[in-house]
Amino acid sequence: MTNIKEKKVKKLQSDGKKLRELMVKHKAREEGVIQLAVELTEIEAEYEILQERLNDLEFALIEQCGVIGYLEHKLKGENDESA
Repeated sequence: MTNIKEKKVKKLQSDGKKLRELMVKHKAREEGVIQLAVELTEIEAEYEILQERLNDLEFALIEQCGVIGYLEHKLKGENDESA
């Protein structure tokens, strides 16, 4: 009878150890996901800033070259990309 109880105790201890290991892995993954979400937010903010700068530069180009010059510039860029 004692032998059976000892086996059950050892099994429960083993299961408990496995559960703790899984919890540690889960916590590490959770922290990794949070870190990735923070990095994604930072990248999105940088993208928005760059998009605003691009819009400002396009507006400045229109002011400098006029609408016709701007459209010619855009067409030339599109032709260069397709070549």
